[in-house]
Amino acid sequence: MSSSFPRNLICLALLAAATSAHADVAIDVAVSSVPTQQVVQWVCAGTGLPANHVIVSIDRRHCGTLATWHLAVASEGQKVCSISPIPVGWTFDAITSVSNCEGLNAYTLRAPYSGLEVCATSPVPSPYGIDQIRASSHCKGLRAHRLLDVSNGGQVCWQSPIPADLNLVISRIDLASICDGGNRKTLTVATDGINVCTLSPIPPSYVVERIAFSSICRGANQYTLRLPVNGMAVCPLSPLPAGWFISGTMATGYCMTATRSNLIWN
Repeated sequence: MSSSFPRNLICLALLAAATSAHADVAIDVAVSSVPTQQVVQWVCAGTGLPANHVIVSIDRRHCGTLATWHLAVASEGQKVCSISPIPVGWTFDAITSVSNCEGLNAYTLRAPYSGLEVCATSPVPSPYGIDQIRASSHCKGLRAHRLLDVSNGGQVCWQSPIPADLNLVISRIDLASICDGGNRKTLTVATDGINVCTLSPIPPSYVVERIAFSSICRGANQYTLRLPVNGMAVCPLSPLPAGWFISGTMATGYCMTATRSNLIWN
């Protein structure tokens, strides 16, 4: 071949030949723009979905009597059929009618941030809670829940989840009109000696040293949480962190109705 023939035309010709050779081969898996991410294009109804995939349409194309779920990798603003699982870390802020989900509604996916209003049935991923509940025109009759980053604590409505990975406790309970008139809980990062309402989760590294009446927990009592040390007396209902055991008991006046406390050791 003459060296004067343009190299770019040679490359294009080779590419066209390779493409033509495989033009009639049907594939069910396509590689996305992210090199390490495989995108499964469809699965039969009832099949588990690959990680971070969602159902974007439903028809009867490939699976006989079963529905075919057409899939995509979750992305911002994507509409997914309401039967679809919502991948970890995502929320949805709208529910709409669509024609491609076999009679089901669709959710609009959103990455969470403080101030985002999501539909009441949307997951709320860590580190977020719900700090306001109000009517919504985007959720087909459901209420809207406003998200708040509670990494360092904050006030959230009673319906709000409490992220289990942030060592948060409930230090106060009051009424709040912005929570549909319901209770609101004040979340605080746990510290040694903190007083918490008895409805609070107890972080795994803490024990309950005392139980007392409370005027700020709307009828609930309060616990005093401590980081354990050898020989500490804890109330009988206290959880024990991993590796700690009860070495004995002693009389106590600090655990409400319980007359004896447990001595713990590591």
